[in-house]
Amino acid sequence: MSVHGTMIIGAGLLDFDSNIGGGTMGYGDWTSLPAQLQVNGNLHWFKAGPTTTPCTINVDGYSVAFYGITPPAAEANQTIQVKDSAAAGSSAFKSWTYPAPATQGPFFTSARASTPGPIEISFLGYGGLTLNYLLVEVGEFTDLSGVGNDLFVDDADEEIHWSSGWKVRNDYHLTADGAVPAFRNPFTITSYPHGNATHSSGNKGDAFTFAFSGTWIGVYGVSPGPLSSNWQLTMTFELDGSTTTSTFLASDQEGIVAPYFEYWDSTDSGVELSSGPHTLIVTIVDVSEGGEAAAQIDFIQYTPAFKTLNTKPKLDAVPVPSSSVTSAGTASISSASASGSAGTSSTSQSAGATPEVSAAARPARVPTGAIAGGVVGGVVLLACLGAAIWFCLRRARLRSARARSQISVSEPFPTSGAGTAAYSYSAGKSEAPSSSPTSGATSPESRTRQLPAEMDGLQNDVPPPSYSQHI
Repeated sequence: MSVHGTMIIGAGLLDFDSNIGGGTMGYGDWTSLPAQLQVNGNLHWFKAGPTTTPCTINVDGYSVAFYGITPPAAEANQTIQVKDSAAAGSSAFKSWTYPAPATQGPFFTSARASTPGPIEISFLGYGGLTLNYLLVEVGEFTDLSGVGNDLFVDDADEEIHWSSGWKVRNDYHLTADGAVPAFRNPFTITSYPHGNATHSSGNKGDAFTFAFSGTWIGVYGVSPGPLSSNWQLTMTFELDGSTTTSTFLASDQEGIVAPYFEYWDSTDSGVELSSGPHTLIVTIVDVSEGGEAAAQIDFIQYTPAFKTLNTKPKLDAVPVPSSSVTSAGTASISSASASGSAGTSSTSQSAGATPEVSAAARPARVPTGAIAGGVVGGVVLLACLGAAIWFCLRRARLRSARARSQISVSEPFPTSGAGTAAYSYSAGKSEAPSSSPTSGATSPESRTRQLPAEMDGLQNDVPPPSYSQHI
């Protein structure tokens, strides 16, 4: 099974024929074009007007796509001539019309070869065009070791893992006024993120993870918020346990909402990477009230530490950390430790309060010995309380039983004599009635003579009620 990947090459790294009018520019070289539209700080512009010298670019892979800003319709021709070595009949130039005037995005994509190899693209009639970068679909053994040959990872790539709060947004139509060196007058530029889609979230605690083997990494997307309000977005970028914090404000956007906004760059953050595997964890930790600001991630770009995709290390997927956001707007993050030395740093990309979230802010662990001792103590306390309650109930029942044992019941069937008989009941035992002599008692002889008559009367009388004993 073949292995594929995408390599991004900035226009500033390309070699052009010296006879081609125009030039390569970086940040600050042309202030009329907003920084976001320059893409990674560089672009190459071509002088307006007719062109006679072909602009030829060579790459290696399956196919190549060209990204840039097409000229406005009022200033330049919208149809150019292209010769594509990967297409059938590649020996001749063919007409190609830009997808739209004054638009930033892909303006030409070559045919796709059946096997990766050298591809040569030549343009004519390209006056007024601005080139930002190339995306090359590379093969398993394509050489990635050239300077500036970074790998491009779209937000839809399965190597990036997102928490459930992120949503795919695909309704972009972004505009900004700017001027490119080829023309004197500024014009409105329409731009879109890659595939016109990003992963977007304005939820505190939402995060994404990415494992890679490289020596540099950057995170890009659409700038965070609208121009109509004053908003703030704070995110943490944890790389191999070292965390930096970045706060983005509405005032940072230079008056535009555009793609290619740099959310984070390992070099700009002072992070030096070895060639080993790394783990990047990005978390939203604070969002201004109103829900207008949102992180809108479009792609990740990194410099590989391997020469070909065939030698790319197979890294385990990094689970998205579980997080709980406090009322103060900070996130408590729990995740597996990544390779690299642990440390904490904090940076702010703009003025204003910058909450810091780092490894030191994670909840402290509770000692297991303390937990075990607390559990045992609780069990002993409950056992003592249970024994005390049982003992009290037992004593109460015994007192009640003794009280009932002293109850005297009068004989319902008195004898013909003056005496009375008392029946005393005790636990499980009954005693025969005993006589209590009185002043009018008869003699034993008389009492003996009366017994037969009393027995006859008892036999003809109603039986006495039964008595039961309760303990």
